[in-house]
Order: sequence, then structure tokens, then C-alpha cells
Amino acid sequence: MSALVRGTLRRLQELLRSGRRVACYRVGDQWVIINHRGTRADLGVIRQCFDERQYEIPEWRARYRTHADAFYQSVIAAGKSPLIVDCGANLGASVLWFSVRYPEAEIVAIEPATDNFSLLRRNCSTERIDLRAAAVGPRDGVTLLSDPGEGAWGYRTGNDGARGYEVPMISVGTVLAKKSAERYEPFILKLDIEGAEKALFAGSWKALDRFPVVVIEPHDWMAPGSRIACGFFRFHSETGRDFVHRGENIFSISYRNLIGSAGGRGNASPP
Repeated sequence: MSALVRGTLRRLQELLRSGRRVACYRVGDQWVIINHRGTRADLGVIRQCFDERQYEIPEWRARYRTHADAFYQSVIAAGKSPLIVDCGANLGASVLWFSVRYPEAEIVAIEPATDNFSLLRRNCSTERIDLRAAAVGPRDGVTLLSDPGEGAWGYRTGNDGARGYEVPMISVGTVLAKKSAERYEPFILKLDIEGAEKALFAGSWKALDRFPVVVIEPHDWMAPGSRIACGFFRFHSETGRDFVHRGENIFSISYRNLIGSAGGRGNASPP
């Protein structure tokens, strides 16, 4: 038994003795331990990330994953850090998956719910993960967080008749402004924000389009006829991106940004 395995087992035993609920996964040659609450929501999120690998970029004949991996390596070779922004980070399962899949990336993890954020901080306190207790939106400000009764993976933000408590709201543009272009290169923008994509894509697309890969779970099912995902599909179409899906998620891939040297990529104009 290797020292890595022994160390992982020792840490796992300590956590179990302390009464914590944890899940343990091996990804490649690394072990990931995830604290959770034992709820259907938490276990579902972990399963989607590690068993179903829902954020793995599809490959198929178009070789999307191959091109994305080449982009990732080209950014590192240029002396920069690929930047992943995880909006709706929940308890941190997706953040941990990204951190193992892309170990040289800088990850900004954005989560507005205080209970989720507490667990996110426990799971993801490393120097390459920048935690933000906030919702994501088209501009900086405040919004309301509400619980429609679907558990910790179904909290919603927005001011349209919602009852809840105020949380800070941050734009993707502000996140990028705080990450020096000399040190960081946008790579993946992940959006699982329970319908808030309608407001997000009603704003400027400039910062969103800087990411070669946008991964989004659309939520039209929440309010049929409300056209929640319409703004995203307009963004996807008008910025000339490729469409591919995996499970619940849509991957919107910009070859204009993905193919080429790290840095110096053009951006589409905002709507």
C-alpha cells in the first residue's frame, strides 16, 4: 500500500470517527474526500460530478476534449493559469472535480447560500481556489436568495416576487477584472444557477464570451413559457459557438477562442 493510500485512509478514518459524513473518490492517481450532509441533494450532486462526470468535456468525433486539453496546456506553457469560474458551486463537488481534472487551474467558486458555502469552505480551502459568498448576476449589487423546497441544490436567486434573504451579487466581469490578464486566461465558465441564467444573459455578454468553454444547466422546466434559457441560446448563436451536450448540461464551445495561442483572443461584442 502506497504512502498516498495510507494517508488517505488515515484521514478518512479520522473524519468518520469525528462523526462527519464523507464520500471518497479516486480520480486518476489522486484521492478526493468530500464532506456532505447525507441528504438526497448532496449525494446527488456528488454522484453527478464523480460518478457521471457531468463536467467532463465531451470528445466524440469533433475532439472537443482534445482541443480543450491542448488549450489548457498552451496557457500553462505561456506561464499563465487557466481560469475556471464555477457559478453555483454548492458544497464544492464540482470544484473538487475541476481541481483534480485541471490541477494547474485557478478556480473561482461562487455560492450564495450560507449553509452550502460553509460546506464549500470546508471542502475547498486551498490556495488555488478563490471562494466567493455571492450570487452571480449581470451586475454587482444584491439579490434575494429563496428556498422553493427542493433542498440545498435548488436554492434560487432573483427579486421577482421571491421571499428570502439578501445576498451579494457579483458579475463575471468583476471576477475577471480582479484576475490579472497577465497571470490568468479564462478557460471554463460553469453555470448551474437555478434559473438566474435568464437575468445573466440579459446583460452584457463580453465577459462571458471570453471563456472558450461555457457549461450550463438550463432551467426552462422551472417556469414553462418564461423563456429562461432564451438569452443563453441567443448568446450561443450570435457568438458563433459549437453546441454539444452531456447529461443535463450544455457545452457552448468557442473555437474562435479555443484554437490559437494563449492570450490575444478576440471577443465578440456585447448584445
